[in-house]
Amino acid sequence: MKHSLEHQIAPADQQPWLCRLMIAGLFSSALILGAGAAWADGDGHGYGHDPKSHLEKLTKKLDLTKEQQDKILPIIEEKHQRMEGLHEQMKEMRKQAMAKIEAELTPEQQA
Repeated sequence: MKHSLEHQIAPADQQPWLCRLMIAGLFSSALILGAGAAWADGDGHGYGHDPKSHLEKLTKKLDLTKEQQDKILPIIEEKHQRMEGLHEQMKEMRKQAMAKIEAELTPEQQA
C-alpha cells in the first residue's frame, strides 16, 4: 500500500504543541537575529551591560559635556535596572511556556 506524504503529516490542529513549538522557535530566532544585526550595526544594542561603558560610548558619539554625562548616567542606570527586571520576567515566561509545551509531549518526545 502506498502512503502519500499528505497522510503521514498530521494537520497543525491535530498537533497543537508542534505548531506552538515552531512559532516559539521562529519568534526566538527572529529576536536573536534582530538583536545580533542591531548590535553589529551599532544601533544602540552594542553598549554592553555596564551603564558606565554605555555612557562612555554615548559621550564619544555625541560629544557629551561633563554636565550632560552627570545627568545622563542616572537615566542609563535606571534603564539598566528596569531591563534586568524585564529580563527576569522573560526568563520566567520562557520557563512557563516550556513547561506547557513539555506537558503536551509524549515521554519519547521529552527524552
